[in-house]
Amino acid sequence: MHHLLVEILAPLIFVMLWQRYDLSWHFVAATMMSSLLLMIAFIDWDWLIIPNSLVLLGLLISLMDQFIFTHDNGMAPLIGASLGVAILWVPSRVSQALSGRESIGAGDIRLAAVLGLYLGWQGTLLVIGFACLAGALYGLIGISRARLQRTSKIPLGFFMGWLAPAI
Repeated sequence: MHHLLVEILAPLIFVMLWQRYDLSWHFVAATMMSSLLLMIAFIDWDWLIIPNSLVLLGLLISLMDQFIFTHDNGMAPLIGASLGVAILWVPSRVSQALSGRESIGAGDIRLAAVLGLYLGWQGTLLVIGFACLAGALYGLIGISRARLQRTSKIPLGFFMGWLAPAI
């Protein structure tokens, strides 16, 4: 089923990116990043992991886009990456200290840093905020239908991966 969704959604995303960026280096970078995020989303959904190799590829795409194609030598990408880490890392550590178990995976935190570098701080706030909201709704619906437990893991990377191309 996932293959069918990717086969349908990837071309739609590419057309939207083409309309937004025309044929440019931004289009190339956005297409690569969107493809990567689709892979990350489905891997996280199926296995609740975000492979480091894909996060590193996202880091390379983000660096290429920010510092080569846009020539952005300012602090905005670094602020975005730092904010992405902080927004997820701080609650993760507090939750772990209180409950004794991991609440937000390290892959989610690394992905947030890459998205922060790629999208800047404003996009990072939107993606993480809406991803957390979508994850909470998914969890509440799953618990109310007895398909999830309160201790079930929710793939935050799935929601970030789907929302980031829309920003």
